[in-house]
Amino acid sequence: MEALLTGLASSAGVGAESLLQASRAALIDTLASPSTTILTRFMNSSVGVLEGQIARGVDTQPFLELLAFVMETMPSQELVDESFRYATHE
Repeated sequence: MEALLTGLASSAGVGAESLLQASRAALIDTLASPSTTILTRFMNSSVGVLEGQIARGVDTQPFLELLAFVMETMPSQELVDESFRYATHE
């Protein structure tokens, strides 16, 4: 999933406005499923993507733009789950 997220950041993170809107709408439609499993998996994988980009010295702005959009759009209370590893990830 991390490879998918890295590629997604190039189309939904920064770019032409029409591409951003279409990519982000598709992503939110996917993440807004009744089950929080997809959203939790997305957020857990996002931690790994960001760590990898920082370790390799890659520009993190596109991915951070995508992550900020998701966090602003999706209800955060859905992530109150022991499987979301943001607080314990090392």
